[in-house]
Order: sequence, then structure tokens, then C-alpha cells
Amino acid sequence: MTIKACRSYGVLAHEKRPFYSLTPASDIYDEITLVIPDELVYGKNAMDEPILLLNGQKYVLSDILTNWGDEPVLRWYDGDDHCLTLQTR
Repeated sequence: MTIKACRSYGVLAHEKRPFYSLTPASDIYDEITLVIPDELVYGKNAMDEPILLLNGQKYVLSDILTNWGDEPVLRWYDGDDHCLTLQTR
């Protein structure tokens, strides 16, 4: 699955690195396309946001999308801390 996202710059507390989100978080941003593995996609909620199934738990994409350094990642905690780097196009 591919989804449009934003790589925002100058976000408070993230001034020196990009901040990834589904909508712009600052006035300065790049539109990017994230590649999410199809086997992780569970469906969409009433707000049309993607829901992902990770280790048997459902997560809304916007809740777990973040950055690790300059890279977009999915980061979640289910008793263990997990981090999955996403590809961009």
C-alpha cells in the first residue's frame, strides 16, 4: 500500500530533523509517498485513516508514524519496543 504523507521541517522539539505525519505539521514540508507492506494493512477507520495489524494488535497509522533520525518509521509498544523503517518514493 502507498499513502501520501508529509515530511515537515522546523516542528517544535524536532527542529534539527524531519517530522513525518499524514498532514503538514509546519509551514515547510515535502509531500512524500510512504510504502507500507500490504500484509500489515488491516483496513480503515471511520475517518478513512489506515489501520495496521502489528503483532496481533491494531494501530491507527497516524498514532505510530514517527521518525528515527531522518527516516520515517512505524514505532509501537506492545510489551516490547518495535521500530519498522518505511520506504519512500
